[in-house]
Amino acid sequence: MSPGLHTISMGEYLQLPYLSSSLCNTLLQSSPFHARYQQEHRDADDTEASDMGTAIHDALLEGMDRIQPIDALDWRTKAAKELRDQARADGKIPMLAIKVARVDAAVKAAKAFIASSEIAGVFDEGESEVTVVWKDGDVMCKARPDLLTERWHVSLKTTQGSAEPSAWIRNQLVPCGYDVGAMFYERGLSLAD
Repeated sequence: MSPGLHTISMGEYLQLPYLSSSLCNTLLQSSPFHARYQQEHRDADDTEASDMGTAIHDALLEGMDRIQPIDALDWRTKAAKELRDQARADGKIPMLAIKVARVDAAVKAAKAFIASSEIAGVFDEGESEVTVVWKDGDVMCKARPDLLTERWHVSLKTTQGSAEPSAWIRNQLVPCGYDVGAMFYERGLSLAD
């Protein structure tokens, strides 16, 4: 893929064998072996917490269309598991119907907070999920900002822990590599043109 901005699916993005911010973070936090393993085993993180974060992320950026409510009390029955697996196969986010209201509430709270912040109106401009490809020396790199505008590149994060700024910085920002990601995205956007 040539350097520049591209509109491709998440599946296509994950298949690009390029350096990403998550691989950089794995190199910094673990080892080249861990980074290679991560690159070769791109299985989706299909936990309920991951699905909740992905659903909130998608709903905030693009609406609730990818969420597939499953009418079941839990995932223990064969029928519920089959519906969950079929939803995933269809590119949907399976979610117990009783939890969909939590996604809607989280999206409304996020929109209200953002509307009162210095980035108010950010969702009225720009594009979601644009793939940025660039060459840095001999290395092909990729990034996928959640939202890209003329002024901002936005990365949405959800947490089950504290969102209090100092606690979040201490427990999430550095350990999860979000600081590396921000710098990686900045570099990519400056070199992708």
